Amino acid sequence: MFQQTIINLLGNAGNEAVLLECKDILMSKRSVSPDLQDIVFQLCAKNFGTDVYELILEAYKASELSEDKRRCLLAAGRIENEKILSKVFEWSLSDEVRASDAYLVFVAAGSFEIGRKLGWKFIQKNWDAIVSRMAPVLVSNVVSGTLSGFASVLIPSLHCLNWIG
Repeated sequence: MFQQTIINLLGNAGNEAVLLECKDILMSKRSVSPDLQDIVFQLCAKNFGTDVYELILEAYKASELSEDKRRCLLAAGRIENEKILSKVFEWSLSDEVRASDAYLVFVAAGSFEIGRKLGWKFIQKNWDAIVSRMAPVLVSNVVSGTLSGFASVLIPSLHCLNWIG
């Protein structure tokens, strides 16, 4: 637990040695302790998104475990490149991704400004597809996960969701 916390703090602070080690682990597909896998994936996605995007998709497709697939979805949602993140949103609604897990991409993207803005635009544009693909509770997770970071910002376009009132 302590090791996870330190690596996460150092990585999020931009420590180059930690970030490069995480990237090396992911790129070389080296085995890493299960309690560090989430951190490695998320730090790589955040800091090297364009370099590791394909690897994250490959890992998702190759995995048979739900936990590993969820890790990949959360990491993909943290890629801070608009073009790639748009692809990730589209991919999350494809048949490749379980409808019950797709919301994870939006929750992850909701953790940073570009992700929130891009996610909200995607939701508005693809509302019918989202509603038809997911159960209502999952639609709620998509919306709340994306918009929770906007808590202190007024979004005039929220009125488009007729159930908000």
